[in-house]
Amino acid sequence: MEKIIWQHNYSVGNEWIDYQHKQIIKMINTLLDNYMHLDASSDKLHELLSSMTDYFQNHFDAEEKLLKDIAYPELEKHKKLHLDYVDKAVDFNFDIMMRKDNVSHAMMQFLIHWWESHILIEDMKYKEFLLKNAKNKLTKS
Repeated sequence: MEKIIWQHNYSVGNEWIDYQHKQIIKMINTLLDNYMHLDASSDKLHELLSSMTDYFQNHFDAEEKLLKDIAYPELEKHKKLHLDYVDKAVDFNFDIMMRKDNVSHAMMQFLIHWWESHILIEDMKYKEFLLKNAKNKLTKS
């Protein structure tokens, strides 16, 4: 699996959210660097997934607050996607505790797919709305 490299077209038009997305890329890439050496019994795997899940939850909270502040009409749908991710992370943590085989590989596939589908598709759905709303706020001030 190839590392994710930040590209300008990944930007959603908000510096803070873009910064968080860059941090998520770093975390996924750290797992990519190490996943061949991590198995279900690995404390390192559990530690990486736990810290990643905590960071993602903080990111989701920040993103949802931003979307609420701009009255994004698809907020509830977007929040559901975040909950789906958290549910899957809980499943992976459970699999790690149960010492199931091939957890790291399945987790990496999920994270890469999540990056491609959530960040590059779902988050891009609010980009235009966010940019338009930010521009409107500037002109109304």
